[in-house]
Amino acid sequence: DIEEEEDADAVLARQLQEQEWASRFSKQDGGSPMSIDSLSPTHDATLAAALEMNDDDLNQLSMQSDASLAAQLQQEEHEHKNQRVQAEHNAMSQSLDGRAWLFVNQVLDLHKRLSTTVAPGPQTVAVDDMVFLGQNFLQCIQEFEQNAWPAHVTLAYHYTRSNQMDSIKQDGLMTLADRKKAYNKSHGVGVFGDGVYTATNPFAFRLFGDVGLLVAIIQGHATRVPFDTRAIQDMPRINTKIGNKALIQINGQITDGIKYTDELVLRESKQCLPLMRFDTAYVSSQTGQDAVWMYHQELQK
Repeated sequence: DIEEEEDADAVLARQLQEQEWASRFSKQDGGSPMSIDSLSPTHDATLAAALEMNDDDLNQLSMQSDASLAAQLQQEEHEHKNQRVQAEHNAMSQSLDGRAWLFVNQVLDLHKRLSTTVAPGPQTVAVDDMVFLGQNFLQCIQEFEQNAWPAHVTLAYHYTRSNQMDSIKQDGLMTLADRKKAYNKSHGVGVFGDGVYTATNPFAFRLFGDVGLLVAIIQGHATRVPFDTRAIQDMPRINTKIGNKALIQINGQITDGIKYTDELVLRESKQCLPLMRFDTAYVSSQTGQDAVWMYHQELQK
């Protein structure tokens, strides 16, 4: 009987000990159940490795963590900046003034990029005044669109004298009527009547001045007119007259001629926006011709 009681006591003691150890391994941190992974050899090895880290290892780990956080914050800031820029761009696109400012900045950014490949090369005509002139130009596009007139923008050329550049920077290229209205000044009317005279290339009329201008134009409704100025009538529905002094008439019909010397005569000043300027002598060299053509192609895009 005594032996049986001792065996029962031993069994009870062993059960109590097992329950105590089981309780230790089944609870942690205030009673939270432990996961199976936490008791795995891999976890034990990772924990042991972490405990064995020295100060240098801990500092390196901290630096990596800081670098990762900094990269994440930088990426978030970059995304937020892009969102702000896009929001500002959308807001400015809603007004004529804003669109003019955006247009001018596109031209300036393009010039900044191209000027690194050709130096010296074409220069901007103006900056501040270009925004004002750009407003008139964009307003002209709106008016043409409202009247269902062609409003496509193309590029052309105009030659002038360097002593005229200050007024061109401020007022752009003006028709005789606009010059008379603004300054009470009048000059002789061109062969094809009043208007802003432009050319399709930078070569045909370079003898007309020491400064060449690359300009944006809106032709709208255009028609070819005869060389005989007496035959030119007032054409209220025509926005641009195309003339060519080299063309001839046979039985009242204008023959096909060399389009190289075509002159595009814009009816209103706001149909023209000066963009870039260059010395006339510049296009006498192959380098200058290539540079002007590069600007022409990039701006036309």
